[in-house]
Amino acid sequence: MAQERAISLEETLDPEDWESMRTLGHRMLDDMLNYMKTVRERPVWQHASGQVKAHFKRPVPLDPQPPEEIYEEFLENVLPYPLGNIHPRFWGWVLGTGTVFGALAELLATSMNTNTGGTDHHRKSTAQSRRLWNYWAWAAMRSASCRSMIISRLTFRR
Repeated sequence: MAQERAISLEETLDPEDWESMRTLGHRMLDDMLNYMKTVRERPVWQHASGQVKAHFKRPVPLDPQPPEEIYEEFLENVLPYPLGNIHPRFWGWVLGTGTVFGALAELLATSMNTNTGGTDHHRKSTAQSRRLWNYWAWAAMRSASCRSMIISRLTFRR
């Protein structure tokens, strides 16, 4: 009985309604895929209005906000004003443009909430293999002397 009560009093960050969160997640994914697909139809960059800037000077909400409302705020006050670096006509900085598959990969990585520090888990193995793949791709284009210099800079832990 005491254990049942402890479980019912447990704090959680889980959604109150998994199905509405699933619906919102599907909407977000569809919206972002459309956003990336139609990037050429928008200006490379646009300045945020005074009204949008004022929106971010409001006090922090003290009560929980419905996820759908938070997403609507994102659509209205954040998404229209990117840095511009995903646009094919943007030539300001060399940050990379990102890709649709890269965005989906980030969704997977973020959903797992992994890191490469400290413990011994599979995320470290995948990070090490990416470093090795990057080395071999880069080294294939370089001389033998460059290869030995690069391999000495890579660190692999067991």
